[in-house]
Amino acid sequence: HKVREYNQSISSTSNSASNDGFWRSLFGFGSKSVIRDANNTDKIDVDVTKTSDLLECLKKIANHAQLDQIIMKHPNNNIAKRVLSKLIDCLLPAEIDDPLFEHNSVFALELAARLLISNNSNATDLFPIFLSKFEELFAPKTPGSEDSSLVLKFPYLLERIVVTIMRACIHLYDIVELRIHLQKSLKLIEDLPSSFTRTIGDRLGCGLAIVLRGCFYLFETSDEWSTIKTLLDIAAQDKSGRGFVFDGIASVIDYALPSPDGEEDEGAENKIEPMLSHDGAEAMTTLLLNFLHGSYENDLTYKIPSMMCMKKVYGCLQGARTLSNTSHDHLQLIDWEKMVTTIYNDVCLSDDGLIAKNGFESLKRVLLSTNVESIPEENWFILLDMVSGRPPSIAVQQARTSSLGFIERLFLML
Repeated sequence: HKVREYNQSISSTSNSASNDGFWRSLFGFGSKSVIRDANNTDKIDVDVTKTSDLLECLKKIANHAQLDQIIMKHPNNNIAKRVLSKLIDCLLPAEIDDPLFEHNSVFALELAARLLISNNSNATDLFPIFLSKFEELFAPKTPGSEDSSLVLKFPYLLERIVVTIMRACIHLYDIVELRIHLQKSLKLIEDLPSSFTRTIGDRLGCGLAIVLRGCFYLFETSDEWSTIKTLLDIAAQDKSGRGFVFDGIASVIDYALPSPDGEEDEGAENKIEPMLSHDGAEAMTTLLLNFLHGSYENDLTYKIPSMMCMKKVYGCLQGARTLSNTSHDHLQLIDWEKMVTTIYNDVCLSDDGLIAKNGFESLKRVLLSTNVESIPEENWFILLDMVSGRPPSIAVQQARTSSLGFIERLFLML
């Protein structure tokens, strides 16, 4: 409500503000609220602009100070830390008596974020200042209690903090010493209530998709993949973020994994090894199964594309197992069972002949990519019984034909 009231209060000057520079337009301070004296100097028309003392002060700074110079890359790390600390301290004052303080806080946060990113060479000293403040804001109001954090009362500020965390990951995750701090900041988002994360689903999904695409090859531990998988799952719970999440996953798979059907890779001396780790492939598989199964609000929009992505991921995992000859470099049995069962029930039994045909082709690819000895004998018979005992409808001829072809392939393998 406060955001809406603020936007309404500046709507009369929004058109003219666009011609008066970034800082003034950010405050909603346009030419209608400015008069010029004989020396062509800007002055604030106090009759038009009635705001808090803090915002009034910030406007004057925006007009007369070169803020861009203050937040640009600074050669003195100590000065950069002092400026950043002062900006961060403004996020949540001890006494909140200004109804629009969130806008002032968001402005300070934006300046702090730009200072951090432009001084990335000193990020290992600067980002912990962010993290310390974020942990303080996200902590329960009463230590040791289950009360919600204070910052939840201010959703606009909280949204920009979440965005700032993702921006930091996008720009700074290549700094090895900083990754542990970035991971801690991402975990703060995990603990936010779903009632809030759903309202920012589009921003959360978009930001995480960029983090995934730009940093997946830097994730070296299972904990890193567990964190990004959990956050992507949270973002996909709402329709506004679901498309971004799937696009991020599909982009990584297309870029990082070779095509399982690519003849050009066979026998090539310079064959490119997959860039997606085993932990990454398993995380992608879990999320893709959710899309395939319609786990997100029964949304089956991504059923076919998720199935196509899973073919590549599974082929990669089985290929890695063959090369390494180890028992742990492949999908767990329960994942294999869930995948083939979901593909058959949700895709192969579709009333759409083309969809069903694609489903059987995917099952065939899984079959060809699977080492027969890695799956217990009884599980193969369970699959055979499922396909033969519950065939596609006789009205869907394409599916019936594909079903017989799949059973034939299964007998030849076994």
